[in-house]
Amino acid sequence: MEQTNTARKIKLKSREIRRVALTPLGLLGVLGCAALILVWLNAQIKLTDMSTINSKLLSSYSLATEESARLKLAYENAFNLTTIEREATAKLGMHKATELQVIYIGAESDDAVMILNGGIKDEGILGKITDIFKKLSEYIMNN
Repeated sequence: MEQTNTARKIKLKSREIRRVALTPLGLLGVLGCAALILVWLNAQIKLTDMSTINSKLLSSYSLATEESARLKLAYENAFNLTTIEREATAKLGMHKATELQVIYIGAESDDAVMILNGGIKDEGILGKITDIFKKLSEYIMNN
């Protein structure tokens, strides 16, 4: 009989609905974990987006670097003296000057600058009148 009583007790216990008590602190912990999971997922999505943007920027940077190297080479070739001479002779029909076409000019004095009138002086009405008489006298003397 004892076996039947224990068997009945086991059946009754298995039929009982167990109620799980959830405390407010436990509920807060579960909500906090869910929030952290959502934040982590959002961070992973943003990280993926940033890595795709980074790869696009790196590819455009490498293209720009290649273009810059190509343009530098073209720039250096544009000012290459042998290339200029070759294009001048082939396309423009130019040729080197002979000894009879070259004239050397020598200057015995150094370069100099001469300032005429020594600058403008504003002396008022009296200065203008004297300038007019000076110019008239120079004109009369030269003619």
